[in-house]
Amino acid sequence: MSSALEADSDLALTVSPRGLPFDLVGDEMRFKAEDWAWQFLRMNTSYQMAYRLSLDPQQNPDSKPFGVERWIDPKVKRLADEFRAESIFAPLVSTVEGSEWELDLVPEQFFPSSPSLQVNLAHLPKIRSMGDSAVSTVVWYAIDCSVPPGGQIEDAKQSARERRQWFREEGIERSGSPKKQTDIRTVDQCAVFDASGFDHAEGVIGSVGRPIEFWRAIRISVFEPIDAQCDEYKAQLQKIYEKFWRESLVKAPFQERLRFFFPDLGVNYGPNTSDGFPLKALVITWHLRSQGLSPEDVARWVAQRSRYSSAELDYETKLWASDFYSRIPIYERHAKRFVDEGYRWLVRAQKP
Repeated sequence: MSSALEADSDLALTVSPRGLPFDLVGDEMRFKAEDWAWQFLRMNTSYQMAYRLSLDPQQNPDSKPFGVERWIDPKVKRLADEFRAESIFAPLVSTVEGSEWELDLVPEQFFPSSPSLQVNLAHLPKIRSMGDSAVSTVVWYAIDCSVPPGGQIEDAKQSARERRQWFREEGIERSGSPKKQTDIRTVDQCAVFDASGFDHAEGVIGSVGRPIEFWRAIRISVFEPIDAQCDEYKAQLQKIYEKFWRESLVKAPFQERLRFFFPDLGVNYGPNTSDGFPLKALVITWHLRSQGLSPEDVARWVAQRSRYSSAELDYETKLWASDFYSRIPIYERHAKRFVDEGYRWLVRAQKP
């Protein structure tokens, strides 16, 4: 069994000394989705083992199966600012990208790499001679609407910004304003994509419908306001996803995701609601249990660091600790799902 000191040493979060034990304190109140995802991922034993292997040049394991773009030492308690600026986490499904000018230049349509759908952003060639009239600054993205589209939209937004910067460096200006600000089509109605390649949709249940029916193509004009276009697309594609969900065509959202991250979505751990922020409770409970502390020791450890440590609250302390002890198995069960893979649903606001 670990000592209390050992349990403290690797914990990134602090029990609140006032209010509720799992209230957010200090810079925890500024945590973003990536910060919470990292708190769970760093406790994933498979990730810890893979990271150790990554230190061996002869092993060189890929970090992508864990949904991260690069390796970070699990001993790092909190993500540094540079990791927050550009998320280390990949979206659940990567967008498929193709531009109109590339289709004119190389008459080949774009399609996903089945079945993983992990398509890297194109390395754009240098254009030496190309009439301005032939250059379209419109980029199309295929979005899998069988899963929440938020992460894919963020991916498309970043890509569109990179495209805009590249066009500017090549001296290419906007190709004219589109007739309408946004354009959503089925993939088979978009000339830049090869419909035959869309033979997989990540969230589809069984064999209902054709996979391509769950994909949509969106057009982003990179010299028009990108954020505004993406916000509109996100709202419209979210409605499409929710329609598929209501019709039982796609898998139900991960049951524990973001319902705990956004308090207004509600949390139900029984009649007692005196613990505080649920994600923090999950992280601390799982960390302490994985350090070898018994449920009784976990309840005592938390109580001693909260306002319940006061001798004047002896009866209230015992009552809270007893109630918290009864909820620990529930916290453990939920935390395990986040640690195993559910952390990816926290990233980039991929909420249902």
